[in-house]
Amino acid sequence: MITKTLTLRSLHLLLLAAMLSLVAVAAETVYLAPKGKTYHAAKTCIALSRTAQILVADRAQAVAHGLTPCRICYRPKRAKTNNEQWAAK
Repeated sequence: MITKTLTLRSLHLLLLAAMLSLVAVAAETVYLAPKGKTYHAAKTCIALSRTAQILVADRAQAVAHGLTPCRICYRPKRAKTNNEQWAAK
């Protein structure tokens, strides 16, 4: 009975560790200025070019602090025009 309980407990701990590692991998790193109102996908974003100190955070933390995504880094992809579609063929 004791070995069965230990086995189930160790299995539970392994499952928990696997779930936590998946959460850690899924966290997206973003960059921000200390007094900024937006977060950025890349350190090299033009909007951060005048920033002396660039901070690194998780996207979830940035959103939790009320920051919004950068319009340059996170701009929506536009649909291809008919000319671009024909040129690609």
